[in-house]
Amino acid sequence: MPQLHSLLILGATGRVGAAVVFALRQRYPNLPITALVRNRTRGERLRELGITVIHGDLENLGLVMDLASSADIVVNSALSESISLAQAIHIGLNNRRRGARKPILLHISRTALDLHHEDPRSLQLQTKAYDDVDTAEWMATPPETPSRLVDNE
Repeated sequence: MPQLHSLLILGATGRVGAAVVFALRQRYPNLPITALVRNRTRGERLRELGITVIHGDLENLGLVMDLASSADIVVNSALSESISLAQAIHIGLNNRRRGARKPILLHISRTALDLHHEDPRSLQLQTKAYDDVDTAEWMATPPETPSRLVDNE
């Protein structure tokens, strides 16, 4: 029987991160999940779900690198515009042991940052799916878009 993947989630106590954690726990009850959290009280709720809770801060890039280096999958639903955080995750994933599975990084950006609230069209349901494999598409993103630097890192 193949070993289960291990998952690290950053931003697990936020709106998006919590939804991801709860959905994963329901769908994959035995998946080893680790969450880096600042708030001990919020972390307790995750612990009740069987999540391994590490208390720390996303500014502790060494800790982020260490945690990422031992995960098969990293979900970043926190600080979507932090270049240093993206780099720490990337370095950690690259430092994984030889022969390990190819790592997966799921970077969930905060789309609302790119909305222009004075434009009523920005609040309409968008059906376009964006694909990071389509290089021409993400390179065409305007340079002033807040997520551009991180997405292109």
